[in-house]
Amino acid sequence: MQLDFPTLYVIIFLNSLSLIVVWAAIVVVYKSFIAARYWLASMLMSGTGGVLLAIDSSGPPAASTFVGMWLIGTGFCFVWQGVRVFYGKQPLWNVLAFIVAISAICVAMFEDRRAQNVVYASIQIVPIALAMLTLFFARPRQLGALVAAGAIFIAFAGHAGEIGTNLARLAGYMSTERYYDFAAWFLVAAIIGGSIWNLGFLLMAIDHLRADLATLASKDDLTRLPNRRGFRERARLYERTGRQRRTGAAVMMIDLDNFKTINDQYGHAAGDACLVHMVSIADSMRRRSDFLARLSGDEFCLLLPDTNVQQAAAMAERLTRAVASSPLEWRGHLISLSISVGLSEWRPDTDDEISDALIDADAALYWTKSAGRNGYTIYAGEEGPSVNGGGSIKTRA
Repeated sequence: MQLDFPTLYVIIFLNSLSLIVVWAAIVVVYKSFIAARYWLASMLMSGTGGVLLAIDSSGPPAASTFVGMWLIGTGFCFVWQGVRVFYGKQPLWNVLAFIVAISAICVAMFEDRRAQNVVYASIQIVPIALAMLTLFFARPRQLGALVAAGAIFIAFAGHAGEIGTNLARLAGYMSTERYYDFAAWFLVAAIIGGSIWNLGFLLMAIDHLRADLATLASKDDLTRLPNRRGFRERARLYERTGRQRRTGAAVMMIDLDNFKTINDQYGHAAGDACLVHMVSIADSMRRRSDFLARLSGDEFCLLLPDTNVQQAAAMAERLTRAVASSPLEWRGHLISLSISVGLSEWRPDTDDEISDALIDADAALYWTKSAGRNGYTIYAGEEGPSVNGGGSIKTRA
């Protein structure tokens, strides 16, 4: 059974056209998804190449045939570059330019149709092989990447078959009639592979956009810190590892003092600037393992893994002093700042959760504010702080 080449070239065009619409929509709606631009460019080149091949499919090879094959090969180069960009790698423009230049030279070098077929298939097989390797070694592995890699392998097999049979023709081991028994099927493999790998790329895009939405849902827009949801997720994760390793954690609740007064006196923009200023100080003082989050308004939480409450108290004292000694300059005004801090400790040998320690730290924060602000309190139980013992420590910065 022989397949009709003109029909297959039209299929290439129509398939590319439908994918052009999809990738164009993604590029317009999700401007930050850069990889989609490369895959859109690939489809534009493949679609144009399919049109040129369909025009010349009924006669001997012409200039449009060479240009069509070169465009499709260049489009496959953009497939590979898009995969690289998706995984955060820089596009290799020098390598792409080299492949494109060599392809153009090779296309013009050979007049024998069999040799040209080898060149055309080689132009396409090299970049998709590189794309397949990039997908295979990428971490973490996603379903979309596996689908795309499998589809690229199908197209790779089709192009490898095209190269092998044409080399056999050149060597005299296969007749032209026998070659055409397989040639169209090799093209079908390339078409099917291209369609499915774009489906894989779409699945990758969905995973990427879903991850972006999850990040936005767990991050504070002003300070770029994790929000309450992000803190809960990290707390649950640390609870599991902390119980396994039997390491506790200190919880520090932080509140910017007189925040409403700052907003009323200087405006909400000044209040936002004060929050960012305080966060920058806290962020510069925390350890890499510490987790700082904005829970609401002017309330923040610092989770200090593998830290007891006495060690956290030393950190709280340094932090309160640093904030108090670092006023914010705002449009000709010098805004004095201070913070109130509440401390508690989570232990892995109890049934309590870190959220329980957070409640205790919030109670200690209330005691600090009741005592005049600008300091810290260690949680001492529901009976409240005791100045003369009882486990509560209160210092003023």
